Amino acid sequence: LGEVNYATSFLYHFAGQIRSGLTGEVLTPGMAHWRPINIKQPVGPVVAITPWNFPVAMVTRKAGAAIAAGCSVINAPSEDTPLVSLFLAKQAVEAGFPPGLFNVVPSTIENKRIIGKMLCEHPDIAALSFTGSTPVGKLLSRQCADTVKRVHLELGGKCTVDSVRVS
Repeated sequence: LGEVNYATSFLYHFAGQIRSGLTGEVLTPGMAHWRPINIKQPVGPVVAITPWNFPVAMVTRKAGAAIAAGCSVINAPSEDTPLVSLFLAKQAVEAGFPPGLFNVVPSTIENKRIIGKMLCEHPDIAALSFTGSTPVGKLLSRQCADTVKRVHLELGGKCTVDSVRVS
């Protein structure tokens, strides 16, 4: 229940961002003849690759931000927690999200590299958000380079689970 409350807080936060106005604003010019304008607009479809730990919160944190900005999301969850993402997608449809706004691409340990590479190299994907290990983040960043995607990485991968045999 604690993680669900934590995950929900991200949705409330990003809903508040929408209410506060994602509109253009006129900025103070640096020169008298300049007229800078800040226009906030969707970048396009976003891939959100989420880890096994905090599977609800990581999805709502990544998808909530992208959807609030007007982007569709393709969530590629960890092979250990695909049912969480599939359940959230079902809830999104029941809540009235339009088809195609929040999508889930589950994988297995055998095919996750292939799926990740396909998503990174797809020309219609505008951005990638990844939480996980540094080596995988570096690989995904390289795979996104040829299509010049926006890449958001939360790296570290220090949350390992070790099996311990107790005699």
